[in-house]
Amino acid sequence: MINTPLPTLPGWSFWQDIHIGYEVKLQQNIRTGTTRIVDEHGRTIGGKQTEFLEPDTGGSDKPLVIIIPGLNNLKSNLRPLHQTLKNAGYQVINIEFPSNRRTTTEHALYLQALLDTLPGNKRDVSFITHSLGGLILRTALADGYELPGHLKVEHILMIAPPHDGSFLADRIYGIRWLRPLYNWVCGYVGYDLTREGARKLPLLNRSAGILVGGNGSRWGFNPLAGEDNDNQVAISSSKAVLMKDFLQIPGTHALMLHNPRTINAALEFIRYGTFNREENGKGNSLWWF
Repeated sequence: MINTPLPTLPGWSFWQDIHIGYEVKLQQNIRTGTTRIVDEHGRTIGGKQTEFLEPDTGGSDKPLVIIIPGLNNLKSNLRPLHQTLKNAGYQVINIEFPSNRRTTTEHALYLQALLDTLPGNKRDVSFITHSLGGLILRTALADGYELPGHLKVEHILMIAPPHDGSFLADRIYGIRWLRPLYNWVCGYVGYDLTREGARKLPLLNRSAGILVGGNGSRWGFNPLAGEDNDNQVAISSSKAVLMKDFLQIPGTHALMLHNPRTINAALEFIRYGTFNREENGKGNSLWWF
């Protein structure tokens, strides 16, 4: 049977990846239990689990990059990064999950299970996360979990990670009459995005590249932070982890994903494990538009 690819809905999805290959993914609806097969662009190409072909060996000879998005992230926000990495010769997998339907720890357990489904021979794998995705990855890679034997972590790049929580989440969560709205938008991960919640999650047990936004001023995009910030996360919060390298690029929390500087810096780090390679990896200069 020929299936016509159909676009999937962004935002508050009920679909989660339950098996990932190099060309297609098997997803399950957490409410109905139904399954579907989607291609690398998130388009539905099949509906039955029996149609999911194994082993999926497409692209298994290419270096692998796994992208873990943030809260309620639109696929369009990650498309430029995905396409740039693909054009550079990488096999790219965008993890999809109902971000506000489970806790960070539960998402981390699902990520571990997904990584265990990856087929193929021995290869290095790099991770790129955005926002909440950084908390999920740091929890998933905590002490006690081991990647499948054929996978080895090469580079980890975290874009705007709220390692010490989001000041904006703290502010809204702390206002009693706003908390119901906050919980409705953020769901079960809402508490984990506060400073108190983020500090209860396991620490990242390896170094990572940190790429942040902001505007280089004392107050950033939001004066509530009391320091430079991307409108949601303070720079100091993103730094609260063992850093391999650090770079700040002007931009807000979500829109910086569309900035060519962000995309180029991400590609550079995945290739070389450092920013500003020509400057001996200092990686702490502020790039302006």
